[in-house]
Amino acid sequence: MNVMSPERIGLSPDDFCADSQFCWYVPVSGYEGDSPTTSFHSRLRLYEDGKPLGPGHSNHDEIRHLGRGRYSHWGQHLMFSASDNTDPKTNGRRYSFQILPEGEENIEMPSTMHVGITSACNLTCRICRTDEPFHGSTLSDAAIDHLIEDAFPHLSELRLDVAGEPTLHRAKFMRLVSEATRQNVSVFMCTNAALMDRELADFICNSSMYKVQISFDSPDPGRLEWVRRGVKYDDLVRGIRHLVDARKAAGREGDLRFNMHAAVLKDTIDDLPDLVRLASDLGVDEVSTMFGFIHSYMDADWSIFWERARHNDKNDEAYRLAKSLGVRYNPWGKFDLAADPSARPPLVKVEKPCRYVYQWTYVDPSGYLAPCCIAPNHNLGSLGLQRFEEIWRGPAYKTLRETHTSANPSNAKCAACYIMMGWDKDSYVPYFDSKHWPEVRSRLGLPPE
Repeated sequence: MNVMSPERIGLSPDDFCADSQFCWYVPVSGYEGDSPTTSFHSRLRLYEDGKPLGPGHSNHDEIRHLGRGRYSHWGQHLMFSASDNTDPKTNGRRYSFQILPEGEENIEMPSTMHVGITSACNLTCRICRTDEPFHGSTLSDAAIDHLIEDAFPHLSELRLDVAGEPTLHRAKFMRLVSEATRQNVSVFMCTNAALMDRELADFICNSSMYKVQISFDSPDPGRLEWVRRGVKYDDLVRGIRHLVDARKAAGREGDLRFNMHAAVLKDTIDDLPDLVRLASDLGVDEVSTMFGFIHSYMDADWSIFWERARHNDKNDEAYRLAKSLGVRYNPWGKFDLAADPSARPPLVKVEKPCRYVYQWTYVDPSGYLAPCCIAPNHNLGSLGLQRFEEIWRGPAYKTLRETHTSANPSNAKCAACYIMMGWDKDSYVPYFDSKHWPEVRSRLGLPPE
């Protein structure tokens, strides 16, 4: 049982022990912390010179490798990092903690925020859009004002990875990144790099950006331009070179990572080793992959599902090459060729709380808040009508937190969430829109459902 201790209790730097990189730990006996079966159980709040650190309940590897005030009250110990990743034994700051009384809602402001600047894009890629122009919504200046004023002071990470191309509205992009940098918030972004000139690359590399993920599906110009309609291969390569050169000029090779991310289709499977080789040649640190999901408007024959053995072979070849070249290779997975592709294992109910409803949030370009990218249409409140904290602590979020692990969640997609429950990578179901399922079953020799 937690001891009620609304007063703050000082921590002595003499008791701090180094874990690794930015992480330190100190005993806090007498208070129940989190455990593998009791996520978000701890009611401990940590302070640095009287200011709250966070987020609490953080992943331990994130405390070690990202730091910036993240902490975890785990068992009988407190694992934590200083707000600026300095040594808390010698930085001269005072650290204290407080245990919230029972009955007080144990909800901090979110630590990670996914923000969609715009749902528009400069390309009409086959893997995510039809061939019709799509302009969509753009986050208003008033909504950005509310985020900066209400949410940014509490954030550890800002992720510009929602919907369209974030650099399409350069002024809004630069304002969000500038404010994040000023408030010591780490930034992650996804981009197609087609609009990446040297000025923008210099700005990014002199900000608090820690990772840039670049959509790049094939080292073959013809195949890449077929997937990424509306772009020239040379423009994307030039954008990547601007980033690599700007990073070198800023002296940030050690703490700013570049990742080339490929959505793999059947016709690009053989390109995986050469994609790793191109990344190495360009000075990119990592290659990651995900299977190209076959939307309703796409051709079912494009899927890697039809070439599972070939995918596994080329994936292994790419991994070996990446290891020899010093490039990190992070594929989505491999197929079990002995598995039944028609199997659908039962969903397993998840009891543990979801990080997305307690610590992370998702801001749609139209200005409303949603739980995550799996439920982007679940509107929890609009920044045009309410302040951010009012939504975060409001009735819609409260109901979501109370019901998301129940049999009848307020957001229906929580009942079958692949992030929480996992997914069967060997079944055909995750690879195709349901419109294609009859065709897929026929090709697999299965009876109609």
